[in-house]
Amino acid sequence: MPISNTSRALVATATIALLAGCSGGSATSPISSVGSQSINHAQHAQSLTHAQILAKTLLVKPGVSALLSHGPIVVSPDADFSGVVFLSDAGTNEVYRITAKGKATSVGSGWSEPQGIGVDSKGNVYVADTANSRVVELSKTGKPVAILSDPGQYPAGVAIAADGTVGVTNIISTSGGEGSVSFYTAGSTSPECTSSGTLSEDYFIGVDSSDNFYFDGFDASTGAITLATAKPCGSVSATGASANIEFPGGVNVYESGRGKKAVQTLGWGDQSGLAVYQFSLPSYSPEATVSLGGGSDEVQYAIAKSKKFVASGDAGNADLEIWAWPAGGSSPSATVTGFSEPIGVGFTPSGDE
Repeated sequence: MPISNTSRALVATATIALLAGCSGGSATSPISSVGSQSINHAQHAQSLTHAQILAKTLLVKPGVSALLSHGPIVVSPDADFSGVVFLSDAGTNEVYRITAKGKATSVGSGWSEPQGIGVDSKGNVYVADTANSRVVELSKTGKPVAILSDPGQYPAGVAIAADGTVGVTNIISTSGGEGSVSFYTAGSTSPECTSSGTLSEDYFIGVDSSDNFYFDGFDASTGAITLATAKPCGSVSATGASANIEFPGGVNVYESGRGKKAVQTLGWGDQSGLAVYQFSLPSYSPEATVSLGGGSDEVQYAIAKSKKFVASGDAGNADLEIWAWPAGGSSPSATVTGFSEPIGVGFTPSGDE
């Protein structure tokens, strides 16, 4: 159910509070380069009001707030993508299931700032319900399956390993402390452990076939945008990946080829630079860069199971945008409009419409 205009205004106010709290009382423009360190990404609870702590849990780049007025959800008439897209909207506190045939359904209930989305090998969808300190598992049809509690944390992103282990990035703790990653064994609804270190704020997360988790955020000491890695319940360390990331975006690992010829690629998204930087694993050697052009703020990106399409929630344009994969492009090939502050995105397999 859509929230009221008053609730939407509160979301926008909280976002403005973040900008004011990080810039000495005035709003900032989006970060233009990795070297810009004018924003302090390691503030703690004693220096933040409650509203500012809540604002710091939003994954969008500075300067982007919820669209206060929006229309009905409309899939562009030339939309052509496989599978079904799940999209979280932190502005209206809703999660949508969207088909290429133009059907959009609100699923689940009780959401509070839903953000990052992960999908397991069976097509089940995991949504970081940030302000509720939980992750909600949905079936591929959108029905609630389980709730993973994340006490004391604000969950931001979700990734599921082949063995069912769930990794959840926490942007900050509920007391305003540093970011971390909570790990859940397959089928568990309580975290086995929470690992921290290296990053002051943890954003999005992906996992490879060897159960190595990769996640991005801000370096705890310098504030630089960093990609880190950890095994479940292991120590956190920086990777060797380097790119001119302007603001943290989605993180994914995708595989091509089979057997001994299988190759894994790590994709690191830049929500402000509108691109996905690719690296070969395990060397972190740079590969091609895919442009997700034509938008404003590509927060999280996800690749369809067919590996023919890529989608992103664009918080700046308040829509869902889709391109061919791995071609990308200067503008999306399909859009879905009518949202407030879309953030998380995930595909379920083809044929589930």
